[in-house]
Amino acid sequence: MGKKTQTRNIETILTLVFAMVVLFVLGIEMIRQTQATVLRGLEERANQAVLATVKGIRSVIIHRSIYIENLSLGLSLPIYNHDLVMRDLYKANQDPFVSNIYVGFEDDGHFIATYRDHKGLIKEWHPSNDYDPRERKWYLLAKDSPKVIYSPAYVDVISGDYIVTIAKALRNSDDSLIGVVGLDITLNQLTNYVKSISIGRYGSIFIIDSEGTILTHPDFGQPVQNVKDLQGSAGKIGEVMLKGEKGWSLLKNGKDSSYVYYQPVDVIGWSVGVLIPQDEVTGSSITVITKISVTGMLILVLTILLLLYISVKSN
Repeated sequence: MGKKTQTRNIETILTLVFAMVVLFVLGIEMIRQTQATVLRGLEERANQAVLATVKGIRSVIIHRSIYIENLSLGLSLPIYNHDLVMRDLYKANQDPFVSNIYVGFEDDGHFIATYRDHKGLIKEWHPSNDYDPRERKWYLLAKDSPKVIYSPAYVDVISGDYIVTIAKALRNSDDSLIGVVGLDITLNQLTNYVKSISIGRYGSIFIIDSEGTILTHPDFGQPVQNVKDLQGSAGKIGEVMLKGEKGWSLLKNGKDSSYVYYQPVDVIGWSVGVLIPQDEVTGSSITVITKISVTGMLILVLTILLLLYISVKSN
């Protein structure tokens, strides 16, 4: 009788072990499926956030580009009138996205500009005597292009902030150059816009310009890096973003990893990316796996000990 009982106990133990293994494998598979579902959900939210950001940037840029186009036509006059130019500049500077707006003239380098101060007041800016707009990058880019141009990010001489310029050449009817009209958009406005968008619990958005400068990111007050200088997976992601590609990549930074979703802003040559920490996808699942493993092992050990106790008592 004792041997039969012991045999049955062993069979029971093996059955329980097999059942626990099966349950454990099924649990892991369910967790993997859950992770995939969570990732698909985050991917969709990231995609929507990127599309919203791209749409918002396109709207800001296109609207100001049209304004510059119209302003360039209005300012392309054979007779220069300071008062009329100032009237148009003051009007344009009412736009909250526009920090500065100005005109540089080809003949003598004369420069007229208005800017918004820290109190939101619009004032005329008087440059130093050695300031020549014809030597500025925005001017050179615009004078050589028949279209509206968009500058890479640079430090504004008026405010000291990082800005991007939208500019257009002014031309006479014979196509001779009168000068260049331009307006500046501060990155502070873009940063505030980006911060208003949330993705998951810890997701964040960043933007790079056509030269790879990180224009805005919640962790940065102003551009401090260029993606061309980044190493490893971050550098590779930066390369594909600069090429105007879109997609998903895994960014590894030491022990930390993040999913990155990116898409270009075709109008201006920028790229928008979304960073989602990998822990946000896997963290809760890892916790569940740990709990299942510990609970399963405890149940298995207690069951085996109980059966062994019964087997000893039976003998």
